[in-house]
Amino acid sequence: MNKITLAAAAVLCTVSLQAGFLDNILGGQQEKVESIKTIEALNNAQSDYGQNQAGLVNATQAAKWINNWEENKPANVNGRLFIMQVGLLPGATPFIKHDDVHVYTFDRTAGCTTTGDTRNDGISDIPMPIFAGDMTGMDGAFWAYDINPLEDMLLVVVASDEPKNIALASRFLWTMNYWGMKSDHVSVMNGTAMYMFDPELNPEILTAGVTSKASMFTEYGSEYLMAPGGKLDYGDMDAGRYPAERQNFKSIKTLPAGDRFELFASMEDMMNVVDANDKKNVIIDGRSSAEYNADIATKRSKAEILLCGEDHTSMCYGAFEGHIKGAQNLEYRFVINTEDYVKDLNGDGKIDARDSSMTFKSKSELAKAFKNLGVKKDSDVYTYCRTGTRAALITFASFEILNYKTHMYDGSWIQWSKLADATDTNGNQLLPSNSPWRTDVAKYTENVTYNTSIDVGPGSEELYPYAGKGEGDKITEADYAYRYSN
Repeated sequence: MNKITLAAAAVLCTVSLQAGFLDNILGGQQEKVESIKTIEALNNAQSDYGQNQAGLVNATQAAKWINNWEENKPANVNGRLFIMQVGLLPGATPFIKHDDVHVYTFDRTAGCTTTGDTRNDGISDIPMPIFAGDMTGMDGAFWAYDINPLEDMLLVVVASDEPKNIALASRFLWTMNYWGMKSDHVSVMNGTAMYMFDPELNPEILTAGVTSKASMFTEYGSEYLMAPGGKLDYGDMDAGRYPAERQNFKSIKTLPAGDRFELFASMEDMMNVVDANDKKNVIIDGRSSAEYNADIATKRSKAEILLCGEDHTSMCYGAFEGHIKGAQNLEYRFVINTEDYVKDLNGDGKIDARDSSMTFKSKSELAKAFKNLGVKKDSDVYTYCRTGTRAALITFASFEILNYKTHMYDGSWIQWSKLADATDTNGNQLLPSNSPWRTDVAKYTENVTYNTSIDVGPGSEELYPYAGKGEGDKITEADYAYRYSN
């Protein structure tokens, strides 16, 4: 077990509220909500998901579970509730409360897109990809938290004010569905805890026994399976110390549901979709309009980490900008409510989008947006962004809420923008001009705009410029082999 990496544990990782006359009192030193005209809009956004016991659940349901899991847990769940918290609440009590008997809270979910690992799809490396299945991947994560996926319930709760955290939560559910986690054993709470657990903003939460927002939080996260210092206890085999004993771990191989590997799209899949030119296929780009339109004066596609410069302390960028041919632009923020802010929740002295509920918009609003992009009942929806994080929100809305056949291109623009006839920051050729995998051509990309005056990150260490057709799905092939091996 000493070889289990921290990266494995990291995987476990509308209408606006019409509110709001804010009245400054005491010379502007204090702000309060003078009146909330109506919370009908928030209720409408929540009502579509109010009966859900899995998938996207509203805050009232989540609070009932947290306050009394044994009394309120779904009938088909026999185990414990694991709250995988994304972000911390500002203040002295940042963690969602837990009893460490039936309910556990871990602040470990951010790694579900940023494992620090790479995987190769048969064409090139993909940074921070879908998690693999073995003990350095999904099984290692389940082992680390002593999770039994057959019995336990996973609830992802976004505590803080960063829209990216909602995307991370959405990606978590995508990952669990991909691997065949029982759909009724994994869920994401709709909206941020700092907003939705506030009875003043969401009075419905009172019906779940929430007397105040403070009552839902505590100072420390769960210490279950923790080593001194608050880290998950992997033991120290060099020192002869074994990790804390696990009682409930079960491999993903034991899951009774089949996989949903079709939720993943490879670069080869995306090229095939472009080649097919079939109206049933709808490609959605979840990036900003500046990125989509290759407006390099406003935005460029950067790497996730600093790799460039003499001391590797400078930002790297893609070889070129643009968007996949035929893709429609739907900025990821559109699918969540970011304008229902009424008071300073995060304590930064401003009342802005970071204080909004960030709940998913209603089904009718989402359905209208997808319809405007040409999505129909029989469509195949393909999503991407820069890294596969923002696109997770679009993906969640598409497959979890609207039930469209959906596939997320996990390599996204970070991979797509490197497969070019260009040189990297070290002066090395990225792809030869005659490679069939070049994306910087009109056949596959619109608005091609090269980044010629800045550092382009180093090319993939494992690049196969002449890989044959059918060789670009190595990730799902490896995952299938592991999932169904003895």
